[in-house]
Amino acid sequence: MLNSKEVFAMLRRLLSVGLSLFFVGLYAFGAGAGGQVINETVGLTMFPGASEVEIAEDGLDTTVRFSAEASLEEVYAFFHDELTALGWERTDLETSDDEIEATYRREGRELEFELERDNGRYVLELDVDRDNPAVGREDAGSGSARDDHDDDHDDD
Repeated sequence: MLNSKEVFAMLRRLLSVGLSLFFVGLYAFGAGAGGQVINETVGLTMFPGASEVEIAEDGLDTTVRFSAEASLEEVYAFFHDELTALGWERTDLETSDDEIEATYRREGRELEFELERDNGRYVLELDVDRDNPAVGREDAGSGSARDDHDDDHDDD
């Protein structure tokens, strides 16, 4: 039979192992490079498994350089899925062998997304247009104040 000191020591070891496993899992499934937010305005996080990550911010815009063992299409698919889950809607897409450019819109903002692969490294550029009046008008839809005003004149 174990005495209270032995039980306490065993519980401490179990707690230590449990916490170690928790932090390893946290790093592997989100708190490592793959869970790192790379642009607060956009809400985008880093590609899982990315290494040698370098992030440069300039106002709302961000440039990220990183390495990843994945194709250009796989990396883009991850970011596209993240963006659409965050409410960004893709409005334009251009692809080539080593680069993917896309435009996204959300809540009156426009995001220019450019992902390029160069010698096994990736460069991701996110350019956020803070106040794009054209986007705001398009988002207003057919129920805009102008449409309501035109209806008022039809009654005269």
